[in-house]
Amino acid sequence: MSSSPPLISVVIPAYNQGIYIAEAIQSVLDQSYQHLEVLVVDDGSTDDTRSIVAKFSDPRLYYLYQENLGLSAARNRGIRHARGSYLSFLDSDDLFLPDKLHLLLRKMATHPSSGLVTGQAIPFDEMGEHPEKIYANPLPLDSAQLLLGNPLHVGSVLLR
Repeated sequence: MSSSPPLISVVIPAYNQGIYIAEAIQSVLDQSYQHLEVLVVDDGSTDDTRSIVAKFSDPRLYYLYQENLGLSAARNRGIRHARGSYLSFLDSDDLFLPDKLHLLLRKMATHPSSGLVTGQAIPFDEMGEHPEKIYANPLPLDSAQLLLGNPLHVGSVLLR
């Protein structure tokens, strides 16, 4: 009897991100690693965020609405509803590269005692241009640095 692959939950908080949300969602659904769920937490949007999310028919996509409570509250609501063994975050105006989850999950498998692994983040602007800066900070040796001055890009992390 073979066991099923681990489920990865991806939380996408959104506040008036109708212009970007479809691409963000699609970048998760198009991952090479397909055993995932996407939780879009609409933080009180007044634009067309809800109707854009509703156009997706993928059963792995879940839409949660809350009154505007801020980014942290939206992420926390997504965490509370996540069913996966692993958790990742994607800001609604960002994208995942196609192998992001597969690569980080493979790294997590080679470090079974780790609570999180991280990759890189490559910023781009609304024209698709990539500035010089790439977020590629390694995990700090002193874990207090994660709490006191998080050096990691939120979208680059996979948590157990």
